[in-house]
Formats: sequence, C-alpha cells, structure tokens
Amino acid sequence: MSYGGADFDLLPHGVQGYRFILQSGPLPVTWFFKKPNARDPWGIRIVVGSLFLATQGLGMVRAYTAKTLERLGVRYGPHQVSIGRTDFCVDILAPEFEPTPENFVIHSHTNRADHPL
Repeated sequence: MSYGGADFDLLPHGVQGYRFILQSGPLPVTWFFKKPNARDPWGIRIVVGSLFLATQGLGMVRAYTAKTLERLGVRYGPHQVSIGRTDFCVDILAPEFEPTPENFVIHSHTNRADHPL
C-alpha cells in the first residue's frame, strides 16, 4: 500500500493492542499502529532492524522515521518520542575464553540444554 508517498506492506493481522502492522523500506522497519485513544498517547510503535541501524547509523534512522511520519501526516513533539529498547552485539576476540554453563542465569521455567563448543 502507498500513502503520502510512503510505501508499506500491510500485514493481514494486528498484535498486542496494535490494530495494524506495516513493514517498509529496503532495510527492515516495522510500524505498529493503534486505534487513536486519548487515554493512550503511545499510538505508534516503530521497530527498526539492526541492519538498518548498523549500516546507516542512528541519525539516518531518525531522519527516515521522521520523514515517513511526516508523509503520513503524523504531528508530534520531542516529548512524545521514547526509545523503548536498544539491542546491541559485540564481537570479542578471545580464543582462550570458554563459557561455564553453570554461571549463566536463566529463567526457572526454561529447559536448559548444554552443547559442546
């Protein structure tokens, strides 16, 4: 679908209170939209894939989301933006490192299975 010059794939379902799920861009960006509700100011959630963030940087991600929101006609102020979560990964060159499975903290309902490295 296209709206205001922004192209999306509309998923045939919603999830967890979000009525619509849209996917956009050559690098994965997923948009979740709730039905407008004055008691819930967080009506849009945006999930940016790590490839986009790693290859283009936070500045480009923010510019892309701002431009897309502008094309959709969404007006918002700085106080209405919240980064909910950031995931990161670090590669460490440490050939002598061997994890000790007993030192990992896991949820009590998790089935644990150790595999040789």
